[in-house]
Amino acid sequence: MPDIALRFATDVVVVDGGLGSLLLAEGIESDMHPMFLNVLEPDMIQAIHKRYIQAGAQAITSNSFGGSRPQLATHGLADRVEEFNRMAVRLAKACQPEHVLADVGPCGLMMPPFGIASFDEVFQIYVEQITALAAEEPDAILIETMIDIADARCAVLAAKTVSNLPVFASVSFAASGRMELSGTDVATAAVILEAAGADVIGMNCGLGHQAFLPLLSEMAAYTTLPLLVQPNAGLPQIALDGSTSYLGTPEEMAEAAWAYRQLGAQFIGSCCGSTPSHTAAIYVAVGGSDAVKVARGLTRQQAMVLASPASQVRLAADGDCQIISGCLKPNSPELQTSDLSVSEFSTITSLLIDQVESGAKLINVNLDAWGVDTASVLPALVSELSSLVKAPLMISADNSQALEAALRVYPGRAIISLVNHQSNQLQQIMPSAKRYGAAVVISCSDQASMNINPQLAHLETILSAAHQAGLSDNDILFDVTNQISLADPRTFEQAVSCIRELVTHGLLSMLDMSDFRPQAELLKAAVEAGLNAVVLDPQDEILMSALAKANQARQKQFLLEKTGAISTIV
Repeated sequence: MPDIALRFATDVVVVDGGLGSLLLAEGIESDMHPMFLNVLEPDMIQAIHKRYIQAGAQAITSNSFGGSRPQLATHGLADRVEEFNRMAVRLAKACQPEHVLADVGPCGLMMPPFGIASFDEVFQIYVEQITALAAEEPDAILIETMIDIADARCAVLAAKTVSNLPVFASVSFAASGRMELSGTDVATAAVILEAAGADVIGMNCGLGHQAFLPLLSEMAAYTTLPLLVQPNAGLPQIALDGSTSYLGTPEEMAEAAWAYRQLGAQFIGSCCGSTPSHTAAIYVAVGGSDAVKVARGLTRQQAMVLASPASQVRLAADGDCQIISGCLKPNSPELQTSDLSVSEFSTITSLLIDQVESGAKLINVNLDAWGVDTASVLPALVSELSSLVKAPLMISADNSQALEAALRVYPGRAIISLVNHQSNQLQQIMPSAKRYGAAVVISCSDQASMNINPQLAHLETILSAAHQAGLSDNDILFDVTNQISLADPRTFEQAVSCIRELVTHGLLSMLDMSDFRPQAELLKAAVEAGLNAVVLDPQDEILMSALAKANQARQKQFLLEKTGAISTIV
């Protein structure tokens, strides 16, 4: 079979439709696990695959959606994970479609705050299923119908760990436009899934074809990855006898498929309630057509986008300077050491929630000076904060194992702080950042001598290391704080000069003012020079007022430059 990755960004691929309704029409018992049919009635499964292929489906989904150990265990089939999953791919491949997508649905266990399963437990469940599927060499792994972004991210990480196959990650949205369990919006889901390593992202199930149009448009603004879309055949209608029907017609699905293609979708199929008739209509509408080359990922250009499950924040030259809360410090009077030593974080979470409500867009988490076992406490705190604090996290740890454990369990896109460009941290941290989809803060100063380096001669070394690890320039945030000496006011001007030079290179910068006495003029100058993020207390009225004025001035200047550029062109 052709390599499906060769088709990325080239042509539209029609994906098959619903399986469950067709199986019920064949007379199977509603309480039978569909994967049992892979060995009990293989001809029935293949007959459905062939009907979709004849209708025009170029990519067939294996009958393995509920193939995790917990899902099979509900039917007393836990010991048949490998058998059923391998057979699912084998049956699909035997029908000789152009492509086989090995299907993976939610594993059946939930991580906090929705359940008690640990990240590692869920991760291993996905590893087991995906290992079995990959052994039969499908074209890709399709992770679909995910309603919790933490679950979706965990599945993607598992797939990238055990296989080199392309990974498709598709999530489901409720009528609110958010994932039903985690409440994650479309833009944030796109950022997190791409950061986790998905090769194709998209949406399926949950909603009918019309409701997907604005959601797909928003997702396209936050990623340049190929897009997958598989809506239901309309919204489900529940009859008095409890039966479910879907009223979306093939003609309506065809019209929607054309609209999806115009938005840049490349893999187009259908989900619950759909039949080969819907697939045939989709094929007539878009099958064999080229992928539409539209402007995609505009909000990601020249920007760093970080995300928690509940929100995302953008650091960019054309955006405001964003606030990072640095209040989580050992000398904070509001905190007690016992809060950390026993892993009870109520005081901390309350404080950080207040910081977010006061205007913090990122939260700095650093426990190194607390005298606790960061290897166990840091990931526990990060996990707790991910469900209670809306802002994305900046995570720091001298212990590389603690840092990796925290990155692993964080169900968003974090940023790692603080890496010195001259230490071996650079080589240690970059691969972890890539593996878990994190960005990195790197100091601009010569840490060994603390000399000012306004020419930033080491930029090439830093960026080269980042590129080798698979990171881009937009994944690096340069910290200019150590170039400032409180004893020498002239260094303030040098720090501002450094920010300007970073801007000329198209690079991002931050400044930590949490230990400075109020320096409103420095903050104003830094922001107007192009500073992208600042660590300060959002409850500091003096600095917050200065920041608001500086951001306003910066946006006005940016608008004038943009207007001037347009006038020049005209």
